[in-house]
Amino acid sequence: MQQQYRHAQQFILLFGNSIRGLSTGAPVEFKGVRIGSVVRTDIFYSEMGNLLDEKSRIPVLIQIEPARLGLDDNAEQNLKVKQEISRMIVKGLHAFISSGSLLTGSKYIEIQFVVNTQSKLSQFNDYLVIPTAASEIDSLLEKVDHILGTIDNLALGNLIDNAGKAMDEMHGAMINFSSASAQGRMAYWIIQKALG
Repeated sequence: MQQQYRHAQQFILLFGNSIRGLSTGAPVEFKGVRIGSVVRTDIFYSEMGNLLDEKSRIPVLIQIEPARLGLDDNAEQNLKVKQEISRMIVKGLHAFISSGSLLTGSKYIEIQFVVNTQSKLSQFNDYLVIPTAASEIDSLLEKVDHILGTIDNLALGNLIDNAGKAMDEMHGAMINFSSASAQGRMAYWIIQKALG
């Protein structure tokens, strides 16, 4: 049974990719340790705008519980958590959606530092925003998509057509060689008969 905490500091994550599989109550982890949970995955925020806009980002509300960080479970520690997360954001803290189970498709939030990045603090609907980044799987799929696009853009159709024409020409040359070879054998046979 999961322990209940009385105090939690809430933050917003804004994702540009699908949040499918992420549900209310899903864990929020830092270095593999649960530090909180997902509170909301809906889009009913005044600042949301049009979901169909290609630049729209899907808000996910999470909470981080001070007691899970080894702090006291009180309101003062909530402020400390907000200050510490703010400091970490500036140093490159990001949130990712990670796969909890490939079998069930469940997801969770993983918070970690992204090397060589810095972010500015921002707010969404009066919540501090923890920046997000694509998961490793999303990055890999994006790279595969790029590679496939590059291959698709190559003139493979022309290459295949040219290879087919070259094969046809080689086939014709082989037939001509075979015919010439047969004629040569016939001439040789006739000369052998004549010389006798």
